[in-house]
Amino acid sequence: MKKILCAMLPALIAMAPLAAKNFDIKNFARMIECPVLMGIGLQDPTYPPTLT
Repeated sequence: MKKILCAMLPALIAMAPLAAKNFDIKNFARMIECPVLMGIGLQDPTYPPTLT
């Protein structure tokens, strides 16, 4: 099994940026169980707050 996973690793690494596009932290917020220090940037030219 380890050999198979090692052989697949380059392909998995290449696919990671595509998978990351589908994660939105708001879907994980209810799972947080500890105090959090958070910062929010609203100056994002790619996805301004008006689009979300």
